[in-house]
Amino acid sequence: MEQLTKELTLTADQTPKVKAALEARDQKMKDLRADTSLSQEDRRAKMKTIRDDFTTAMKGILTADQFTAFQKLQRPVVVAPVAPAHRPPLRPQREINYRT
Repeated sequence: MEQLTKELTLTADQTPKVKAALEARDQKMKDLRADTSLSQEDRRAKMKTIRDDFTTAMKGILTADQFTAFQKLQRPVVVAPVAPAHRPPLRPQREINYRT
């Protein structure tokens, strides 16, 4: 929180609002991780919704300049690629010599 306050130069009015938004996001993520009934696909979709809601909340709290700086601070979300179905490795084609 101190880093965000410093990096975004939050006002005294913005600080508790940002803290509340962070805590709400963290609690939702914690609850989502604890829910083992969801498929990986559903979990990812809900995580995206939580992140999007948090970003929307921050946009409502911060000024335009602060929000731009906030977006630069965010880590890009990296989704691991889904492994393709098992298949044998490609082998180079053998040259066929027709001159015998």
